[in-house]
Amino acid sequence: WSSDVCSSDLLNEAAQREVDAWGHVRFIVVPNAWHRIDAARYAERYPDARVVCPDPARKGVSKKVRVDGNLSLIPADPALSCESVAGSRIEEQVLIVRSGARASLVFCDTVFNLPRIAGFKGWVYGAIGSTGAPKVTPLLRVLSINDRPALRAHLESLAATPGLHRIVPGHGAVIEGATEAPAVMRSVAATA
Repeated sequence: WSSDVCSSDLLNEAAQREVDAWGHVRFIVVPNAWHRIDAARYAERYPDARVVCPDPARKGVSKKVRVDGNLSLIPADPALSCESVAGSRIEEQVLIVRSGARASLVFCDTVFNLPRIAGFKGWVYGAIGSTGAPKVTPLLRVLSINDRPALRAHLESLAATPGLHRIVPGHGAVIEGATEAPAVMRSVAATA
């Protein structure tokens, strides 16, 4: 996922080499039009990779990088599935990644888990309700959610994902644990 908010550059070179060692990068997923700042640099680094995004993001994303198509271009794989987040006006996706019996949920903006932050920046993030605990932020509800009950129901169903062990928010710390992840997902659903 490429991010305007969390990063304004590629990974450092050591981390980038580690990603490269995993294998050939075939897709660059731009999750929405707000998270596109690094996409062109990744597309340059991986010129053979296909750049994909949800259809509602295409116009905004294509202002920064070529778009080869939507997420349907990603080949079917039992270890990876994408679901549109219910109630999301921007068609945000949650990625469900399976590794053996464990499952991870990977979000972009729907789930935040930022700690309290010091200083003026922290005050701003706190004032808009984006810090303190895993949650759907008030700002996200205003900017991109058009059906809160549908979002809540979808997040509750994701809490019941078999083998749920990890929640990877687009912003903040990863939540891990076979007991903790489902409980946190249920508490996040309550904030929708």
